[in-house]
Amino acid sequence: MAEAVDSVAALRQHHSSVVEHINSLYRVYYARGVDPAEKKAQVTAGLTEGVTLLKAFEASLFESSSAPAYERRVGHNLLKELQLLLATAQRELNPRPPFSFSSRKLLAVIKEQRPELKEKDTLDAERVDETCLMRGGKGERRVAGGDGEGEGGDYSIMDMDRCTVIVKSMANSVFINDCTKSVFILGPSTGSIHISRCTDCLFVLFCHQLRIHETHSTAFAVCTGSNPIIENSTGLTFHPCTVSEAEGVLGGMLTETEGGAPAWAELVEAKGLRLSEDKAMGVLDFTCFRDHSGAWEAVRDGMPLEERVRQWGPQRYGPVGGLGELEE
Repeated sequence: MAEAVDSVAALRQHHSSVVEHINSLYRVYYARGVDPAEKKAQVTAGLTEGVTLLKAFEASLFESSSAPAYERRVGHNLLKELQLLLATAQRELNPRPPFSFSSRKLLAVIKEQRPELKEKDTLDAERVDETCLMRGGKGERRVAGGDGEGEGGDYSIMDMDRCTVIVKSMANSVFINDCTKSVFILGPSTGSIHISRCTDCLFVLFCHQLRIHETHSTAFAVCTGSNPIIENSTGLTFHPCTVSEAEGVLGGMLTETEGGAPAWAELVEAKGLRLSEDKAMGVLDFTCFRDHSGAWEAVRDGMPLEERVRQWGPQRYGPVGGLGELEE
C-alpha cells in the first residue's frame, strides 16, 4: 500500500509540472513589450510541447496494468483535468478561425442531403466540446452560462478567493481546484463534479457523482445520483438541498443584467437525472491509513438554503451577491 501512495504522489508531481507549463504559456501571452509575432511563435511551440507532455502523462498511467484501483482513479481524474486545461489554453491563446460556410450553395447541398439537420445543429458538436475556464478571482462575483452558453460542456474553476461563483448552465463535468472562502452555486451536472484542495467554502451542487479530494472546513448543500466520495479531507458537512430551492435563491441573487434564474428543475426532468437527498447524505470516505471519524458529517437542520448562503458569506468572510454587506 505504501507503494500505491508513493505512485499517487509521483502522479500529482507530474501533473503539477504540466500545469506549470500551461500557466507559463499564459504568462508569455500576456507579457508586455514582446513582439507579437515572436509571442505567437512561443505560444504555438509551447502548446505543441503541452500536447507532448500530456501524452507522456497519459502513457505513464498505463505503464502498469496491475496498478491499484485508487491509483488508476486518481490518475484518470488528473488526466481529464489536464486535457481540459490544455484545450482551454488552445482555444484562448491560439484560437481557430470561426467556422463558416464558404457559400450558401454548399449549405443548401448539406441541407438537401441531411434534411433532418437543422442549421444550428451544424455547430452543436463544436459548442458541446468547448470548455469554460474561470481562474484567479479575488473578492469577485462571477456568473457564467445561461441562454445555452456552455450547455453540455465542461467547466474548470480554480484559484478563487472570497468569490461568489454562479454557473447557470447544465454542464457535463466540472473541476474546481485551489479555492478558499468562496461560495459556489452550480447548475445540475450530467456527469461528475471534482473538487480538490479547497478550504472554507460553500458548494451548492446537483450532479450524478461528486468526488472531493484534499478539501477542508467546507459545507455542501447537495443532491446527487450516487454517494459522494471524499479522500484526504476533513471538517466537511453535507446538507440536503433541492433543485427548486436553489432556483429560488438564485432568483433573489441575480441582477437584471445577469438574467433570471434558470429552470434547473425542468432540465433535470428532461435529462432524466435521478437525484436523491438520501444518497447525498451517505458519504463514502476512501482515505487510506487514517481514522475516518470527524472527516464529515451529514446535517439535517432544516435551515433554508438562502440563510445558509448568507451565513457562509458575510458572517464568515465577506459578501455573497446581494445577500449581505462585507464584514471584515
